Amino acid sequence: MTPPARTARQRKHDALNRLDHDTDAWVATAGPANGAPHLVPLSFLWDGITMLIATPPPARPAATCRPPAGPASASAPHATWS
Repeated sequence: MTPPARTARQRKHDALNRLDHDTDAWVATAGPANGAPHLVPLSFLWDGITMLIATPPPARPAATCRPPAGPASASAPHATWS
């Protein structure tokens, strides 16, 4: 039997608990040639408001997570891409 779904309050509590206590986040990207999934654990820093993930620019997560050029990049106003 499947357990009941968590409430929104419980999901938020669980997510914030993971941000406060975990040291790595699994980041999933898709390969540029064939869309094959690529999963990689990346260390992060959570200050209670902002999640900072750092990876070298040539790494696949950095290359495939960049926002598109032009006005569409404004869709992630809280993200800093550098």
